[in-house]
This record gives sequence, C-alpha cells and structure tokens, in this order.
Amino acid sequence: MPGIRQLADALCGALAAFEPGRYSGQDCAALAERLARAAKVCDTASARAAAGAAECGAHRERGDASPADWLARAGGSSTGEAKAALETVKALDACPATKNA
Repeated sequence: MPGIRQLADALCGALAAFEPGRYSGQDCAALAERLARAAKVCDTASARAAAGAAECGAHRERGDASPADWLARAGGSSTGEAKAALETVKALDACPATKNA
C-alpha cells in the first residue's frame, strides 16, 4: 500500500506543477490521451478501494451513512455517480476478463 500512496502523491504533485505551455501541441495531445486513461484507471482504483473500505465499515468511522456517500464526498462526485462506480466494481469481480482489460 505505501507504494500506491507514494505514487498517487507523486502524480498529484507533478500534475499540480504541470505547465502545458512548456510542451509542444503534439506532446500536449499525447499527454491528454494518457492523462484521460490514467483518470479512468484512478477512478476505478478509487472505487475498488472504497468497496474494500465499505466491507469493514470504514465509511461509518468517517461519519458517512453509506459507502457511496463517503466515496462521493472523498471524490467530489454525486452519490449517484459513486453508487454506480461501486456497483461497477462488484460487477467486475464477476467478470475477471473485463477486470483485467
């Protein structure tokens, strides 16, 4: 877990310092594509972590009524979006090929 935390912190720091004006248009286009993919992977990993936290009731320790409420607050999304993400994680567990993709 420390490795993922360190990577996430490093990514956040690098993105906060990112200045697109220092890159060519082509580099920015390529970076935009990679960052869009990374955002999707991060969203999925966040939902997976939230599902794991929900299994042990961690959302209640943080004062939230449900795992979806907690994930929404933590991620700045709506409760409906968070609930859909958690449902997707559950569905992925039933489809290992899709999960691996």
